[in-house]
Amino acid sequence: MNKAAFSTNDRQDRIDGRGHTVRELFTGRRYGLEHYQREYDWSRTHVGDLLHDLSGRFLEQWRADHDREDVAGYRPYFLGPFVTYPAPGVSYLVDGQQRLTSLLLLLIHLRHRLTDYEDHA
Repeated sequence: MNKAAFSTNDRQDRIDGRGHTVRELFTGRRYGLEHYQREYDWSRTHVGDLLHDLSGRFLEQWRADHDREDVAGYRPYFLGPFVTYPAPGVSYLVDGQQRLTSLLLLLIHLRHRLTDYEDHA
C-alpha cells in the first residue's frame, strides 16, 4: 500500500467522527457506489424498523404547542455511521448504503406528500 495515501497532513484522509444532521448529509454532496457494493435490499421490515425508531424518538419529545424552534432542539437520533471516501466531485459510500438510501427515499416520499398537501390546501 502507498503510505502517502494515509497521510495525516491531508484533511480528506482523516476520520471524521462528528455527528451530522440529515441536512448536512444531503446538502451539497453527491454519493457514489463502487461496483462491488451490494444492491439495495432492505425489506419492508427494515424500513418499518427505521420509521418506528425515528417516529418514536420524535414523538417522545413532541408536544402540540411546539413550533419549529422547539423541534430543532429535540434530542438527535443516531442513525449509525456512514463511511465514505472522497473522490473528485463525489463521496463513495463504503458503509451505510442501505440506511442512507432508505433515508433519502423517505425524504423524497415526505416531500411529495407535502407538495400534494400544499396543492390541495
